[in-house]
Amino acid sequence: MRPAPFTFLLGLIGLAAFTAWEPAVPPSSPPAPSRSQPLRHEKLSATRAHAAEPAFAARIESDPDAALAWFREQTPSQAAALARGLPEDIRASWLTAAFRRLAEDDPDAALAALPTDASRPGAWKGLLEGWAEREPAALTLYADPLPDGPERDDALATALPAWCQREPEAFALWLNGIRGETDYDRAVALLVTHTDTLSRPNSLALSWVEGMMDPALRRGTALAVLRQWAASDLSAAVNYIEKAPWIEETTRPGLLLALFPPPDPE
Repeated sequence: MRPAPFTFLLGLIGLAAFTAWEPAVPPSSPPAPSRSQPLRHEKLSATRAHAAEPAFAARIESDPDAALAWFREQTPSQAAALARGLPEDIRASWLTAAFRRLAEDDPDAALAALPTDASRPGAWKGLLEGWAEREPAALTLYADPLPDGPERDDALATALPAWCQREPEAFALWLNGIRGETDYDRAVALLVTHTDTLSRPNSLALSWVEGMMDPALRRGTALAVLRQWAASDLSAAVNYIEKAPWIEETTRPGLLLALFPPPDPE
């Protein structure tokens, strides 16, 4: 009788390795392939993950803590493959966790593995979180030329605060480099609304706001900063509104009144 095809043997190996569901890698698992075997490694990872999906989903229901511990022990690519195969009601949160790990390890691999179906938002969220943790500057430069839309906005809203906090000088150079462009206004608005005074001084935030081109967006962004400032130092916020040269005289009274939003109706 002719021997079974190699791909069939891989399926048997993957099934045997994952059905035991021990936190540690089972002794029967094959050794990690060398760099000269990339295709075999990819096929084996996909086969093992596919064989584990039903048992993994059941384990999440019966023992979520153990399932999470085991999940974290898998390689980032295996974790992403596992999460994609989970039932729809639990897929999003596990995809977020999986793609965060994958992006922390290899953003390019995470981008290549992004799903295109309804599960994409959860994966995209995790990718952004992981990439921002790894290298927020690179994420910013990737997101900047993306088409206008929610994914670009989410990417910049995740990357900009992280970059500002981690590398403030490099971030300031980039922001000044796009001053006067439409993207400058959007970048400042996103940054200001996703950071607080612990991440950047109010005076620095308002210096960014001063360079915005869109009057309505500039007013709304300035007001967000000024309200934060007023919560900790009202006199300083009022003094800024009264003396800042870029604020038009006709605008000052409205900003002063806006520092005190009307009380909620009873």
